[in-house]
Amino acid sequence: AKRLLKAIASLRMTVFLLIALAVLIFVMTLAQVNLGIFEAKRYYFEQFWVWYPTKMGDVPVFLGGKLLGILLVINLLAAHFTRFKWSRDKVGIWLTHIGLFILLIGSGYTSWVSTESQMMISEGQSSNYSESARDVELAITRELSPTQDRIVSVSGPTLEKVDTPIQPEGLPFSLTIRTYYPNSRLEMNAEVGQELPHATMGMGRMVTAFPMPIVTRDDYRNVVTVLVEVTVHGKSEGVWLLSNGLGAPQSVVVDGVSYSLSVRPKRFYTPFFIRLVRFVQEYYPDTNIPKNYASRVEVIDSGSTSPLPTTIFMNNPLRHGGKTFYQASFGQDGRSTVLQVVENPGWLVPYLSSIIIGLGLVVQFLMSLFRFWKRRARS
Repeated sequence: AKRLLKAIASLRMTVFLLIALAVLIFVMTLAQVNLGIFEAKRYYFEQFWVWYPTKMGDVPVFLGGKLLGILLVINLLAAHFTRFKWSRDKVGIWLTHIGLFILLIGSGYTSWVSTESQMMISEGQSSNYSESARDVELAITRELSPTQDRIVSVSGPTLEKVDTPIQPEGLPFSLTIRTYYPNSRLEMNAEVGQELPHATMGMGRMVTAFPMPIVTRDDYRNVVTVLVEVTVHGKSEGVWLLSNGLGAPQSVVVDGVSYSLSVRPKRFYTPFFIRLVRFVQEYYPDTNIPKNYASRVEVIDSGSTSPLPTTIFMNNPLRHGGKTFYQASFGQDGRSTVLQVVENPGWLVPYLSSIIIGLGLVVQFLMSLFRFWKRRARS
């Protein structure tokens, strides 16, 4: 056990892990050309191993970002238990390592819990939700009043479980995914030589979904299509085609109540509204290239008596309700804005760790400088 602990805490292990991390970052950077940023990050950094597909199955070929992070934390802790002894002369080193430890733990926590989405608003309109650029959900909507809906959503991973009954909470019917296409091409009244699954109800009866390879480019959204069977009191009511490529939801009537079914980008709701008062953009002279753009918004919170006015522009985000709203892009009409919404409970961790690391380096440098001056004065 002592030999194992010594090997884990060794400086050679530290150097090996840092080199492995540098190699992983380099390979991931090259892979972004074909995979895109999101897929490359997921493939290399959000897994314990980097897998290589073979005919016999996926084979681990390198350490993934998650495993490297865990090993670095273990190496740092083991080094303190075996090689580092507490002394007043090493206060700076201890502070530096504490800051590094906080940074590693915070990075892992951030990658685990943080979410990113986008909110698009036109001038004069308000929104209380943002949408994911990559993930989808199946939404079942029931209108309660002209201004209020009840929405039950089924997450994307659940949609991949074909032929498994789904019983959404509080609904008088169940759903069964019969066909799932992570990417597809939709055609109206297509004549196909091969037998493809078709809907038996709704406007999807006139639509044919052709399976397509998944595209991982950052500027492309896959057209997710499912064929879902609705079952009421043990009896099948038919099969509906749902897709985020369709312009309208499908309607299902159960016990005299109408429900809307749709596949849409996954939504993240907020307890407040963001209202776009005005979108302002400036262009370089005699060009159509944006020079600067900003969003003048109002935060309408139920706990506030009056709207909170603020301006969002580059490097000046809005932080409210645990979310950060960045100015990301704008609509082609020049009167709508696209805000990047980030929810990251650990956003202060990098600042805190950087301060501690910087303080530790300064303290260690000053203590070494003081000892040097003291020895020089004696000589």
